[in-house]
Formats: sequence, structure tokens, C-alpha cells
Amino acid sequence: MTAAIAVQAISDWYENTIESGGNAKIHEWQRSTAPETLETYPRHPLYDYWRERSVKARWDQLQIPVLDVGGWLDPYRAAMVENFRAHPDTV
Repeated sequence: MTAAIAVQAISDWYENTIESGGNAKIHEWQRSTAPETLETYPRHPLYDYWRERSVKARWDQLQIPVLDVGGWLDPYRAAMVENFRAHPDTV
């Protein structure tokens, strides 16, 4: 069986990072892991570009079990809960 483990997962790139201006931790991660995104984010300030990169936009296609890992003090805790509630197998 295939499954996914999402740790502090966002639900929507735009809502969780771009629209809110991101947060200091994501900027640190960008600089060390994906520096090109520091240029990509400002070039695409509107949702149209980010929709296809959004998990939220594809919740209806989710067909594998997902273990959501996060805590109450994590920056994307609301997104994690949204992802969990949207899964078709959530009781």
C-alpha cells in the first residue's frame, strides 16, 4: 500500500505563504533549500499561478492514506487540520 506522511504540511501555497507574506522560518528554508523561490514568489503575486500547485485544489483526487504530523504551535497547524478534514476517508 502507498501512503503519504505530511509533516507541517500546507494546504494551499498561496493562502499559507504568498498571500500572508510567508514567515521568517519559510524564508530561512527558502534561502537554504530552494533559493530560486525567493525570486519566483514575488513574480507571481496572484492566485492564478499557485492554484495548480495547491493541495486544496486537488483534495477530491486524494486516494491514498495520509498521516498528518503537526502540533498546535506549528505555523501551518490550520492547514494540516484542513487537509485532514478534506480527506475522503476521514470519519
